[in-house]
Amino acid sequence: MTVQELEEWYAGRELPKEPVWTHKSTRIIDPAFFVEARLYAIKANADPKQQQSCIDKLIHFKNWLEKNGK
Repeated sequence: MTVQELEEWYAGRELPKEPVWTHKSTRIIDPAFFVEARLYAIKANADPKQQQSCIDKLIHFKNWLEKNGK
């Protein structure tokens, strides 16, 4: 999934207001800030290796949202 596709998927989407556990070791306290911060980090950093980490986290969260009907 490209960064643009992720931006489009998250654009205008209603995200949970409360903290969520997307994995037994992953808790997202502020989902809206989580998405905003990861997208900002991708745009601010030209290193593809560092970008990939943020992209992977956004994809993981997207999959969790879809799986849980959010």
